[in-house]
Amino acid sequence: MTRLAAAWSLPPRIERAWPEELRPEDPFAGDEGIPDPATYAQYLKWVQPARLSEAEFLEADQAFLDAYFDVLAGKRPWGATDPFAKQLVIDHPLRHDLRPARPAMAPVDDDVICDLSEDWVPSLGLLAPPRVLGPYAMLDLPRRVRIFTGALMSFAPLFPPSIRPMSRPGRSKPKLAGATKSALIAVLRSPMQLWRPNPDGTLTPMLPLARRSHPDGPVTGVPDAPYVLGRAVRHPGGWWLACALPLPTLPDPDVLQRRLVLEYQRLRRHDRRMTWEDALRDRGEVVVRAVCEWLWVHAPHQVMPLWHAWSEGWSAARRQVPERKKR
Repeated sequence: MTRLAAAWSLPPRIERAWPEELRPEDPFAGDEGIPDPATYAQYLKWVQPARLSEAEFLEADQAFLDAYFDVLAGKRPWGATDPFAKQLVIDHPLRHDLRPARPAMAPVDDDVICDLSEDWVPSLGLLAPPRVLGPYAMLDLPRRVRIFTGALMSFAPLFPPSIRPMSRPGRSKPKLAGATKSALIAVLRSPMQLWRPNPDGTLTPMLPLARRSHPDGPVTGVPDAPYVLGRAVRHPGGWWLACALPLPTLPDPDVLQRRLVLEYQRLRRHDRRMTWEDALRDRGEVVVRAVCEWLWVHAPHQVMPLWHAWSEGWSAARRQVPERKKR
């Protein structure tokens, strides 16, 4: 299950500091646009007996990365990584997390998550929209959408070597309320997913998902839209949708899954215990950006009106609340 510290990390180097453009073919890429060589020690830990010598492993790992970046740049076809994934023993079918996630004590709003993380990452409002929304970050985004991007990036390992902003408030003073800390951990351990809302208030996942991550009842906090992105989190009163974003239409699930499986294989090079749900938790921004890039091409005029209407409705509801509860 996803941990407070990510299972993988990148070496901190000054030349990789944001806002440098990492990949000309994908100017919105974040860490997934940086080469991240895997270690032979990690390979030996889970592949016994070893099928590759250290030299053969390093060669296959570099070949996988080269193919990975070429596929994303459109220089090689999908499937170009498959031979090297087989060599590295990361080509297995999706492995699901069968354990139930720990429920939250109570729901927490996205703006609270964003606010807590911005205390530790003051530039969150600048770095989050491009990493999450891709080309839509170039437009005049409504406030609610900006809050969503900040809340989502709170769960990404932004601090070297593998630390998430959401983990800092719970380990510093003044101490967080127990319910808020519990909610942050519960949201982290809930996979990011593409959902179809149903008339009875339940949600149907549009991507593969472990059965224990399926909400078994109505979900609150779901935007009024044909489809939504978000993390379904259990609490004593039922379920709520954290890090939620409405969508006007359904992106092609096959195209989306193809991109995410590629990322899943890349992450498994660092820890072969990683499940499909771990990848959805750790790379929530890649899930959303892949959706947004598809929408930018196939539904360019439908997204912003929906987001503006959603944000205006949210702001109007907030104005009716006389005083915000302390976090």
